[in-house]
Amino acid sequence: MLTRTFNPIPLFEAWIGFTGNIPDIYWNVYSDEQRYLFLCKRLQRLVEYAEQMGIAINANAREISLLAEELAMFKSEFADEFEEYYKERICEWLQTNLACIIGNAVKFVQFGLSESGYFQAYITNNWDFLEFDTIMQAGDDFGKLRIVY
Repeated sequence: MLTRTFNPIPLFEAWIGFTGNIPDIYWNVYSDEQRYLFLCKRLQRLVEYAEQMGIAINANAREISLLAEELAMFKSEFADEFEEYYKERICEWLQTNLACIIGNAVKFVQFGLSESGYFQAYITNNWDFLEFDTIMQAGDDFGKLRIVY
């Protein structure tokens, strides 16, 4: 029976990554001075990067403080009307976009026939604010379904 023994210490060639016949361990390596030069160059790049970050952070801090001052001034000028001003802007936005919002929400309404054969719209319980109606006035829209909200 052939048994293998396990060596906890690797062989010399595998341990240092090259054969012992070629003395690369002494050539093709950086000297102490070259390593210090490399570290100094990296440190200089790090210092320059930190300086640029400091410049950008200081510029952003100035802009943020100016915006905070403008907002405080805006609030002081519109102290009593501030809330009402935003309510009006929100109402304007809703009037402009509500048809699109409801239109996207209504895509989940399903239509079908009831057991007695009548046309029926199935909506979820939390959409009780929607009412469906059929246009009964004579004209091009006669018989069309409409949503009343």
